[in-house]
Amino acid sequence: MAQILIRLSLLVIALLAAPLSWATHIRGAEIRYSQGSLTTYLITVHFYLDPSSPADREEVLVDMGDGVVDTLPRTDIIPIAGGSCEASLNIYVGQHSFPGFGTYVITMRDPNRNSGILNVPNSDEVEICARAVLVIDPLSGGNSSAVFNAPQTEVDYEFSTLVHQPNATDLDGDSLSFDLITPHGDDCLEIPGYTFPPDATPGADFAWADPLDGSFHWHDPQLMGEFVIAIRCREWRNGTMVGEVVRDMTLCIGTLPSNVEENAPGGQDDAIVPLAQPGLYQFVGDPGTQLRVTDMAGHVVIENPRGLIDLRNQSKGIYMVRGTSPTQVSWSRRLIHQ
Repeated sequence: MAQILIRLSLLVIALLAAPLSWATHIRGAEIRYSQGSLTTYLITVHFYLDPSSPADREEVLVDMGDGVVDTLPRTDIIPIAGGSCEASLNIYVGQHSFPGFGTYVITMRDPNRNSGILNVPNSDEVEICARAVLVIDPLSGGNSSAVFNAPQTEVDYEFSTLVHQPNATDLDGDSLSFDLITPHGDDCLEIPGYTFPPDATPGADFAWADPLDGSFHWHDPQLMGEFVIAIRCREWRNGTMVGEVVRDMTLCIGTLPSNVEENAPGGQDDAIVPLAQPGLYQFVGDPGTQLRVTDMAGHVVIENPRGLIDLRNQSKGIYMVRGTSPTQVSWSRRLIHQ
């Protein structure tokens, strides 16, 4: 008990002192874990920082969710070149033994986020809280978390759509699902006043996350600057959730799309044509094209419809149709179902 109180005291002191020594250059963070023995795990924190910050952190404090706060030392600093935001990836690693079977919410808090984030009010006064859920269950067997393999800074345009592909994998072979959530801030609660990036900009832009691979798509962003998103990845085994990790990251928009039409090269012969009956659409193009239709929450509503897209039983609104040709050339279209 005394050791726990000492560690909690150190956490409070670190959080109070951090605004003076740590500055406001946090780009993002995420936690991953891998199983060693039945209840012992290797915990890894990936912390993305602006390398121009004069502050430095040789270790981080991680709340293991079992009443213990552990100190994880830094094991590596990896400069990341390219992109609209400079960043360095700081990696912290430590081993922790949990008291037994159960569900543990592992968190790492640090003030403050970068200043000037356009969809987080007073962002330089808001903490970042990296978060993961570990389930230790003798019935489901051992488990290591899913991991995001692509750097958080890896962002590109597909015609007029900004895309971040996190490239998540799971060594245990569990099924993965993805969604966008509100990032966590002070006291590891959802950030008050947070807005989805398109809601913080003018225009008719829209965004979604693919629930199958976690790729984030932002069609025709309207404003340059920094935005925060959080991509949640959940692991499923025999229909039961066995783990969860969250990628809390900053999107740095340094250039805007050139307004190239989405049916430019790569899909110039493809079209989606409305039919006479409302809600029915015909895909015209290479018959070998794989189609996927998602709603604006990122949920797949139709996949591989064999050319006929039937939205008659779907709610009115905006849908995204993504096609992948037999030569693996991808394109996307916005479809307004009225």
